Amino acid sequence: MTFFVEKKTFITCLFFCAVIACSVFAVVSIDWAVMKSVQPFYFACALFFSVLGFYFQSLSWFFSVQMLAPSRRYSRKRALFDHGVTIMAKYIPGKILSVVGRAGLASAYTGLGLKDTATVSFQNVVMSVFVGLAVSFLILFVLGEVGAIPFAEVFEFSFFFLVVVTCTLLLCFVWVYAVKRVGLLNKYFLFVIISYSLNWIAWVLGIVLLFYSITGNFDVVVSAAFCLATCVGVLALFSPGGLGVREAILASFLVHQGYSLDLSVLVSVAARVWFLGGELVLFMHAFMFLGPRLKTKK
Repeated sequence: MTFFVEKKTFITCLFFCAVIACSVFAVVSIDWAVMKSVQPFYFACALFFSVLGFYFQSLSWFFSVQMLAPSRRYSRKRALFDHGVTIMAKYIPGKILSVVGRAGLASAYTGLGLKDTATVSFQNVVMSVFVGLAVSFLILFVLGEVGAIPFAEVFEFSFFFLVVVTCTLLLCFVWVYAVKRVGLLNKYFLFVIISYSLNWIAWVLGIVLLFYSITGNFDVVVSAAFCLATCVGVLALFSPGGLGVREAILASFLVHQGYSLDLSVLVSVAARVWFLGGELVLFMHAFMFLGPRLKTKK
């Protein structure tokens, strides 16, 4: 067992080194003169929507626990704390601890079994991916309908989407089976979907504003690429926090849309910083402000 833990740690460290090396190469290679034209107001608005999206995400976690045990005392502040203090764990040591971490905190506070809360936490992640892919498909479909992008490009990207969706649907079948098996399907299920829909809508608005703050262009297609890249990053278990995966997909998409390589890489890196900013705000709010006020047990 120790061997496998050490091997996983080594692989994670090796992956981080590769990401750092690629980041250094990107920083040296791209033309940072573009950053001089960044519009601070729109960048601040984009950051606001990033933070707002994470708060909606914590709300979905609250409803997920309520879906498991609506009679238990579990407040929205407690859900925000459990989700916020574990959100950075997806980078180090990895995604699994982020999912299990908040489940462990919720289990300790409510008295529910760790197996049950961990199952709900996993289902919560699957639902997030499912809603994110649905939003991405919807954006591409609407833009294709109004002629903003050629149908040929829609079909080309849709082929890749289908591969991702197939994997997601398999996870959803497992998720729905688990929900029905333990009898979790109740009114809070709808609240989880609504919370995640608001979560992704906030991120869509944020990434569009971020792109505008850098380029001066409103390109809604970028939001579809971001949704897809984020979902693939979640499914890529080998990549802590989706590092490298999300940036590669987003940059490739932008290059395909006719933007320069320098600008595409710059936007993908800026999107990571923007997203990380929202995570840090949520983490600091939970750790520094909510932590001292909340008890670890009922």
